[in-house]
Amino acid sequence: MRWKIHTKDRVGMVLDVLNIFNNHKVNIQAMEVLPREIFIKFDAQQGQEKLKIELETDRDIEFIEEITVLPIEKKERQLSETIEAVSEGIMSIDQQGKVNGLNQAAQTILNLSADKSLGKHVSKVLNKDVPMLKTLKSGIGYENKEMILKINNRQVHYLTTGKPIKDDYGNTMGVVATMQDMRQVRQLVYSLTKPNDITFEQIVFNSEKMKQRVELAKLSAQSEATVLIQGESGTGKELFARAIHNYSERKNHPFVPINCAALPHTLLESELFGYQGGAFTGARKEGKQGLFEFAKGGTVFLDEIGDMPMHIQVKILRVLQEKTIRRIGSNQEIPIDVRVITATNKPLQQLVNNNKFREDLYYRINVIPINIPPLRERPEDIIMLAKFFLDKYQTVMDKQVGAFSEKSTQALHNYYWPGNVRELENVIERAVILTSTHQDINVDALNLEQNFSKEADDRRTLKEKINELEKKLLVEAAKKYKSTRKIGDALGISHTAVRKKLKKHNLETKVCRSGTEDFQIKER
Repeated sequence: MRWKIHTKDRVGMVLDVLNIFNNHKVNIQAMEVLPREIFIKFDAQQGQEKLKIELETDRDIEFIEEITVLPIEKKERQLSETIEAVSEGIMSIDQQGKVNGLNQAAQTILNLSADKSLGKHVSKVLNKDVPMLKTLKSGIGYENKEMILKINNRQVHYLTTGKPIKDDYGNTMGVVATMQDMRQVRQLVYSLTKPNDITFEQIVFNSEKMKQRVELAKLSAQSEATVLIQGESGTGKELFARAIHNYSERKNHPFVPINCAALPHTLLESELFGYQGGAFTGARKEGKQGLFEFAKGGTVFLDEIGDMPMHIQVKILRVLQEKTIRRIGSNQEIPIDVRVITATNKPLQQLVNNNKFREDLYYRINVIPINIPPLRERPEDIIMLAKFFLDKYQTVMDKQVGAFSEKSTQALHNYYWPGNVRELENVIERAVILTSTHQDINVDALNLEQNFSKEADDRRTLKEKINELEKKLLVEAAKKYKSTRKIGDALGISHTAVRKKLKKHNLETKVCRSGTEDFQIKER
């Protein structure tokens, strides 16, 4: 039975009500007092009408009404329903470290049941090293701790944040922790960082050679076999890899690219496999998950795998064979579910013959080989691609220019294209910048180095020709744009890369007082 007793506001009112209940030997289960209101939950019994009559005879009790729930009970139910409604797991422990709260999401994440967990010490339920116990002792909370535990014969992997519950004097009375399943965390990160989807429809081609490669790539997307994409730099290897991923059953999960040549070997290993807390100097004490774990359910793209050091090749082979990884500094095997696509611009078979690439790994990744031909071997694609990039950069720059002149079309056909499609895109972007509105794109706007034409003297090495063209472009861009950032924007590289290339080609720079960078070009 629950009553709401409306009273006058005076000292001793609550005590008088309690005395009346005591005189009638009524057991009070709960009581809540507010100004001019007393809420009581008590054992219903015979004689409660006499109790009510005696209470109402008190001149300071205005009237009594029966209610179905106390205000505190209503708040508790609302809080409980809210806790159950959230997608995050929530667990709380009391001052003795015993579990006193566990919502359904936490039960699912931790592979636990409330009836077998509530009232037990958290060290028995989870692990003696869980951060909740450290917070209970220190009174200091924690954020985003990654946990990997084995509970009821199942590995659980979650991210947790905990806060101490303190009384008015600052004493810690318990701890409440939230947790997220790492699969949900990965999916959230992926949804926030997901790049624009690349599909096979976005691969522009007109040649029979490329048609054959695209058809093969589509077939490979329907399997789980490892794909090896080979081709020169700039041919579109990552474009193919992304299209394969988005054509496969894994398209709603992460696509994680990593350039094996761009990272130092020690960093590459920790990026791929992660590390245990304190595994090496500078490691985060809570550890870090690797990209193979982050890509769960999706695709890992290992670009430039030919530059991967031998000791990491061994680990990649194990990943492909065992479907598990082991973090640096840990003995624990973590199962993974990823599809691996690799790419290289190096002749892997030759590297195998020279003992610079593992033969067993080569055959393991070369299940479905896709060789992308260089642009010079598919000239029928050049103009089609050029028009595609022309439309793209007119839209990006909100600038309308004309078509390619007859001479510029011929120059595009005759050019050697050492940088392939990537170089063609940069050339067209620059041409749109240098061409006046509504004017056709001429040969000067393309600014192609004629030493690379089919009719040119080919006695110099490709590297020498590329360096000469790179230097010429830097000089012209520096004269026109006057700052590393603007030069970088025009050439499609970062301002840091611009500085390195200026130094490489002995082009002097100075920083003006205004903060902008002007260049004095000195040919040496």
